[in-house]
Amino acid sequence: MNLEGKKILLVEDDPDQIEMYVLEAELKGLEILNAKNESEALELAKQEQPDLILLDMLLGEDYGMDVLKKLKSNDKTKNIKVLFLTNFKKKNLIEEAKEAGAEELILKADYVPSQVIEKIEKYL
Repeated sequence: MNLEGKKILLVEDDPDQIEMYVLEAELKGLEILNAKNESEALELAKQEQPDLILLDMLLGEDYGMDVLKKLKSNDKTKNIKVLFLTNFKKKNLIEEAKEAGAEELILKADYVPSQVIEKIEKYL
């Protein structure tokens, strides 16, 4: 699949994670935007209308599930596909994420960046 011109919003606050996913995504022709917290994520999602959002669950003081619920309750962002990309584990988290509107929850420890990009391709 040609990903050229597709825009992804990566909501992640760890610089090493950001670099790793940006490098892999750019190799595939994806344009990557980065937000490090809830307010940046909501603002960029509204302004840039990305094709998909990769959202970490733990963002410093912010919680990814809250970000997802705000995205899904806003007319400008409610139709953007969201994949959680996290190492946070909690009972029933996958079900909770899907009920809130996420397409999928990807555990970082289970996938290398190229596999995450393959998951993105599936949803674009």
